[in-house]
Amino acid sequence: MERRLLFFTSGLATLLLFVATVTAAPPTRIPFEFDETFPSDFLTAVCGIPVFLHVQGAGTTTLYYDKSGTQLVREHDTLAPGARSTIFSPVEIGGTGKSFTEVYARPIHVPVPRGHGDRRSRDRHLERGATNLGAGQSTHRRP
Repeated sequence: MERRLLFFTSGLATLLLFVATVTAAPPTRIPFEFDETFPSDFLTAVCGIPVFLHVQGAGTTTLYYDKSGTQLVREHDTLAPGARSTIFSPVEIGGTGKSFTEVYARPIHVPVPRGHGDRRSRDRHLERGATNLGAGQSTHRRP
């Protein structure tokens, strides 16, 4: 009997500890859509011909706050399945006219590390991670 009471009491105490740590403010979810085309200085320099990127899709930014609900603790961006990126070289400006499109079959999760709250450092983080976005998650099959 004492053993059961001790087991029940310790289980209840453990449960209360977990409840106490989950008292942060509820996260804010912000849906977004994007459809952007821009030149890629990096790929243009590497390839020696003009190269552009076109990205299109939708997603959700989730913002997590502390208990007070005023301090942003972390951010997590998720791109929805069906997001696509196209790398192309337009003939009109001296390119080859060729293109490559990749469609992402699964959601892409991009956790934004702590301390990346200002826009410029966040963008730099996402640019560095862009080479890894969707690795192994696309419908494109590499030979």
